[in-house]
Amino acid sequence: MSAKNSITDQLENARLMLEGAMNGGPELAARLAQVGYDAAALSAGHALYEASDEALKAARSERGDQSGATATVTALRQKVEGQCKTLEQIAATVFKNNPDATKSLGLGEGQKARPRKVAAATDGAATKPPASHLSRAQAAFFVRARILYGNALKDQDIAAELAKVGYPQPRLEAEFGDLTALEAADIKQEGEKAEAKGSTAAQKAALTQLNDWISRFSGIVVPALKDRPELLDKMGLKVRGGRR
Repeated sequence: MSAKNSITDQLENARLMLEGAMNGGPELAARLAQVGYDAAALSAGHALYEASDEALKAARSERGDQSGATATVTALRQKVEGQCKTLEQIAATVFKNNPDATKSLGLGEGQKARPRKVAAATDGAATKPPASHLSRAQAAFFVRARILYGNALKDQDIAAELAKVGYPQPRLEAEFGDLTALEAADIKQEGEKAEAKGSTAAQKAALTQLNDWISRFSGIVVPALKDRPELLDKMGLKVRGGRR
């Protein structure tokens, strides 16, 4: 099969060739058996086709899962980053004359380089993002956001001042929950990427095995049956330079 054909076309051509060979009648079966392609050999080839077809379906499913995870992360990230930026801007104004609060919330210039450990926002809450394959920029954002929300919720004085400007505790907790959801979605997306990559590699390997089998099959069968082009027609094959 030509490598230029789409994967779907390659699989369809293989299916038609194999089913034609397996269901082409006793004369074709006898001729094929003479060159090593008896019923068992053809069944082995068909098993390679089925494996390749299943691998393609699995790869497409995994890519769909990855696409869905990416869409979820994109929407959540836009929401969370917007919320975090707004809180940072408001908090920077509210606490502009309170360096301790500014430092606690991670808003000082020095804190961006060496952030303080974030306080737990709720009982049992993690103090750092879960391990994942996040980029440095993503990881840095999560650390900064957890410092901001974690210490805003932990420090009663800070919380009291933020409540006066539209950030009561329920709102802070809700936005902190969105941050946690984004972290989980980000990790899930990375997992889906890995699974999609693995399934694509498996699909390529299965297709390579099938194509190798088909190439050998046609390379033997076409010259062996060149005296009976009508039998080759049943498998969608033709003598080189001839017509179907």
